[in-house]
Amino acid sequence: MDNFSHSQVVRKAVVATRGGVVAAQHRRAAEVGAAVLEAGGDAVDAAVATSFALGVVEPWMSGPAAGGCMVLWRAGEQRARVVDYGMRSPLALDPADYPLTGDGRVADLFPWPAVVDDRNVQGASAVAVPGVVAGTILVFIPVMGTFIVSDILGGRQVILVGNLIQRQFLDARDPTFGSAASLILMIMTLIVTYFYTRKFGFGEEIIVA
Repeated sequence: MDNFSHSQVVRKAVVATRGGVVAAQHRRAAEVGAAVLEAGGDAVDAAVATSFALGVVEPWMSGPAAGGCMVLWRAGEQRARVVDYGMRSPLALDPADYPLTGDGRVADLFPWPAVVDDRNVQGASAVAVPGVVAGTILVFIPVMGTFIVSDILGGRQVILVGNLIQRQFLDARDPTFGSAASLILMIMTLIVTYFYTRKFGFGEEIIVA
């Protein structure tokens, strides 16, 4: 018995690792995150890799079209951050297109008021602007991560920009080209971030001292 529940007991075994522990709904996704920790990445890098892996092994629950949030604690800074990268309604959405039935709330995971024909949960009218890709690429990887996640996303079949930069420093021994490619990638990231924030605004970030 613990603080989680007076009746429920967690019996899952925790496998000890050098870099930490990764928990996920699917074992394969957790193994991907653990591999990132083993290779030298930190908790944010493992979370990014696990998130993309869940999109493959559980596409009906997760993936690039989803959203989420992250609670991050940096021991060195003694400060917590909460980053919200949830889905957003389309810019041109008209609430009048989603009339309520007046029958109360739906008996579902999200008990919101019932909408005529379930237009808010079924079909093309239920599509929202996803937040996972924006949250991981524009926030986690450039700002909070330390490991090159492109090895996980690209694998051995596809060469991503991160793979190219890594090989210039470690294999080709050409730091000049690697530095130039890093600078170009940084400029491109800043440009994408600028236009993204101009169109959609800044995401919500709460910093707890």
